[in-house]
Amino acid sequence: MESRSKRAFEIYIQRPEDHPSYPEEWGMFWERRYQELTDEGKDPDSHDFKQEWIPFWTNRSQEIFKAEVNIILELISHYFSLLPF
Repeated sequence: MESRSKRAFEIYIQRPEDHPSYPEEWGMFWERRYQELTDEGKDPDSHDFKQEWIPFWTNRSQEIFKAEVNIILELISHYFSLLPF
């Protein structure tokens, strides 16, 4: 199970846009940064969001991966706690 999860994570590192959360995360990131730049009086239309997005997504995808692994481990732990031995 762990190797399958790691393999999926490696695929998403190579092709981040394939991650199911990528579009939603990009949208939230873009809206937040667009508003921040507007509030700072900067022109968001000429801003290079990609330069900030790449490290942000790298960290965020790791957080998502860890959360998913933790959920799986909790489910397994709960399953085994129900077994009669």
